[in-house]
Amino acid sequence: MSQEKEIIIQQISKSRFRFFVMFTKNPKLSSLSEEIEYYANEKVTILGTIVLDYYDNDFGAIVLCRDEYGKFRAIESESDFISIDDSRVWLKQKIRRYTNENIIQVPQGTGSPGIDLFKKLNNHDKLHPYFIKLNNDNHNNAAKQIIIEAMRFFNDVDGNFVEQFQSINGFDSRLWEIYLFCFLTEQEFIISRSESNPDFMIKKHDNDIALEAVIVDRKDSNPPKEFTPIKQIIPEVLEKGRFNQQVRHLRNYLQKHLIKEIPRGSASGCKGKFENLRFS
Repeated sequence: MSQEKEIIIQQISKSRFRFFVMFTKNPKLSSLSEEIEYYANEKVTILGTIVLDYYDNDFGAIVLCRDEYGKFRAIESESDFISIDDSRVWLKQKIRRYTNENIIQVPQGTGSPGIDLFKKLNNHDKLHPYFIKLNNDNHNNAAKQIIIEAMRFFNDVDGNFVEQFQSINGFDSRLWEIYLFCFLTEQEFIISRSESNPDFMIKKHDNDIALEAVIVDRKDSNPPKEFTPIKQIIPEVLEKGRFNQQVRHLRNYLQKHLIKEIPRGSASGCKGKFENLRFS
């Protein structure tokens, strides 16, 4: 009789857990409870967290698995544990059960697919060298996996995000949008990308904010021939008035897109919100 394989359940760090679930979590939940411990099976196909309920001062536990679109979402939960030990026992039993049954996906019938930034397009001669390094170099794999995870939740309102992310002329600006998307999510803003302009409509504490992602394009080296160390870039930017030049480029871009485009109705959610915006 074959011996049943031992199922390993590991406690993981908060940062590793958030890497998988921060795009799933509703920011409003942070005012109701606090995640205090994090667990996963050996292959990280099942996740779990123990939460402290602020109002009842007791403990709960949540089990998560990927849905049909690859997003980690809750599949089972329990509350009203008097002690944290009781919640640990329940959670580990559930993780062990789902792992033993080889469950790696639980379709939920809701949601939508994200985008695949690394799918092959017929654009080899237009690929940005940084995209090629990100896609092919093993030492960039951690960054690539973070981007893949984030893009499961990203809405491509223009329909050309993948093509531009891979291209010589679009990689820098699209990478900046991805960074902002991750930052805003981590800071628990409610994010809307339902229209192409502005790039983000965000909300927090009943404050609505329109956010346009802006970069200063490379003028002298696009595409760049090689990676330049950051300690070399900063002095180059600050010397010979280049810093002031870049600030002017940013100001001109914002004036063009926020003052002229938005009030004309390209983003209905922003109508009337920028009439008094001025730049100097």
